[in-house]
Amino acid sequence: KTQNANTANNHLRNQSWNPNVRNVSGRIIDEYGQPIPYATVTISGSNVGTTSDAYGNYSINIPQGYGILNYSYLGYHNVQLNASNNRMDIVMGSNNISLDEVVIGEVQTLSHAMYDLESEESMPGNTNSGSLFNKKREEKQRMDLEMDFAAVKVAYSPTQTQFTIDANYNIPSNGSHYAVRVSTHEVATDYLYQCAPKLDPLAYLTARVTDWQDLNLLPGNMNIYFEETYVGQSKLDLSFVEDTLQISLGPDRNIQVKRKRSKHENKGEFISGKKKSEREWEIMVYNNKREAINIRIEDQVPVSNNEDVEVDSSLDGGSLDEETGIITWDFSIKPQKKKEIQFGYEIRYPKDLLVRLD
Repeated sequence: KTQNANTANNHLRNQSWNPNVRNVSGRIIDEYGQPIPYATVTISGSNVGTTSDAYGNYSINIPQGYGILNYSYLGYHNVQLNASNNRMDIVMGSNNISLDEVVIGEVQTLSHAMYDLESEESMPGNTNSGSLFNKKREEKQRMDLEMDFAAVKVAYSPTQTQFTIDANYNIPSNGSHYAVRVSTHEVATDYLYQCAPKLDPLAYLTARVTDWQDLNLLPGNMNIYFEETYVGQSKLDLSFVEDTLQISLGPDRNIQVKRKRSKHENKGEFISGKKKSEREWEIMVYNNKREAINIRIEDQVPVSNNEDVEVDSSLDGGSLDEETGIITWDFSIKPQKKKEIQFGYEIRYPKDLLVRLD
């Protein structure tokens, strides 16, 4: 069942900031009720932020005196809400941008440093229009051809970084949006696909950049291009990143993940007087791209908190988190190849005990 993302959050938009709310948790989903993994959640004006997990769940502490939550993810419209409740489930609307035509290489230019000469409000926000997309691409190509690099001096102080551009630019006062290319950095980027097929068969791509501290980056909106193809707009927030800068790039439909149950069996054991339930699944991952990929697959097995319930798992090389039951597989797939994972579990429990399984 689909829902209108513009109206789904109205009950939260109409609520004011509650200073007594010091922690907010919830789930981030799209219009179809599917979780949005690895979405960014930040607190306006602070250095506090987090990301949702593979199931769309998030939890964030609210610093005293702050109360505006920002939700962002590439390919979806940003959502901004007051911290009004301890539980805030969010619906994000898609702007129909995907990575269908993206080709990933081992080393690429991640992005150009583009600085707005007008306020953020003058930025076009509707990326659904094909004519607008083509216009923006043509403008970028024109700037690539016509614009020379200006010499840039960087000065540091304990409280700020100052950029001095040794060039003069004539900016027409016609209300249009203009940008000036200041510098370009080519960095080695590690790309990782992540998928939790139990919840969502789409594989989401994340770019991971190390040694980013020397690039003199500034927080703000960023336009992302791969192979001269405009992917979309995201938000660069440097307030809570660590050694590795991770940038979510959205789903790639050239990676197909299929999950099916291969065994479903319930039976009783005469000698032990217990019931035994067995479940097995197969996960197939297809790489339809022209490049090899690294991918992380996540699934889950039951976790028992009752000593009378025994769980034995077969993980096919996966790594198991004993507390959550989440299994993680990390592997590479060559172009036009596939990878098969088989895993399952066996549960023994008393006959008079009700156990619900998939």
